[in-house]
Amino acid sequence: MVATQDGAVTKQKLIAEKKREAVSVSKQKEKQESVLKRRAHKPTTQKTLHRQNAPRLVGEVVNENGVIVKPAEGVRKVYRRSGQALAYDPDGESWLLTEQEGQVNIVFCDDGTVYIKNLISTYISGSWVKGSLSGNTISIPTGQLVSYDSYYGIPFAIYWGRREGRDFFKNEEKEVITFTINDGVISLDGSDEDNIIGVFYEQDKFAFFDNFGDYESVYTYDHDYVPLDVVTVTPPADLQTETWYTKGHTYEGSSVAFRGQIEIGFDGNDVYLHGMFSDFPDAWMHGVIDGETVTFNGLQVQGEQDGSSVYAIGYDGEALRSFEMNYDAEGGVLTSAFDLLANMSDEESYAYTWIEDIIISREDPFKPIENYSYLNTFWMSKRRSL
Repeated sequence: MVATQDGAVTKQKLIAEKKREAVSVSKQKEKQESVLKRRAHKPTTQKTLHRQNAPRLVGEVVNENGVIVKPAEGVRKVYRRSGQALAYDPDGESWLLTEQEGQVNIVFCDDGTVYIKNLISTYISGSWVKGSLSGNTISIPTGQLVSYDSYYGIPFAIYWGRREGRDFFKNEEKEVITFTINDGVISLDGSDEDNIIGVFYEQDKFAFFDNFGDYESVYTYDHDYVPLDVVTVTPPADLQTETWYTKGHTYEGSSVAFRGQIEIGFDGNDVYLHGMFSDFPDAWMHGVIDGETVTFNGLQVQGEQDGSSVYAIGYDGEALRSFEMNYDAEGGVLTSAFDLLANMSDEESYAYTWIEDIIISREDPFKPIENYSYLNTFWMSKRRSL
């Protein structure tokens, strides 16, 4: 799947770009290094990033870099995102246009404080920004950190950006981001294709656009939202396992075929998989057989990466959901119904590993053929003719 550089993209291409953007932390570091080298001597008159120092509420947690990682106590609501978004394009070292998707979490506190998680839809860092509610208006001060790259010593913060040609520059005149609430719908004020809210990073006292941004954002309250359960799988002590074979594709900017082995155990209608992800070889997954379907319920903990829990979870192209596989008991074959992620978020797709087209089989599909019942002379005849 190849993404267009400008204009709207199809749903399939959008999913592909989401995969590109969120494959792994190491890919993010490669991206940052590339962007930093490219922009190291770019002239600009922009001022340095500044910090918003607001009083902390009880329950709020801010890490050593100044990033809010946990909001204060309040009423947490989940909304569905829509609108336009800019996402980093690793091929062009710039940005491409997509549509916003997924969820946004907002916490409303009794004193009027409001927290929004992952404000920029394409920049999933798990951070929160803080603002206030007055009447039907949410106000978020700019300059709040959403991440800090300790590898390079570079802070990343949210600002208004104004477009000049292909690039965006920090808008010094707009220091507050406002949203209007109307009957369960929250809309970003004053944005368009030339005026966005985005992530900027600081280098040599100048602010540069990091190619992640949103505009025309609309958050619609999700009345049907039910959070996924977090599950740590422990197999039965007497579980008997056997080695089955795996094949499929991983996604790292393009689809790459893989093959391997996995330990599988059955206990009645329960299925246990050991070592589904090569980065987490000791982790287990648990599924329940129902006819020809095996469902791996909830967010199944696989381990940690860079301080974040990593979960095995399905992704159907629109949202995270319990992973499912089709089961042929007689043939000894499990096939994925949709994609499987080793995901670094419990709410949005932020994949450390992305696997698609999975087949797990009792028999090795690549078993070598030992005895040929015929002689293939085509290659030999062609060889002689050279």
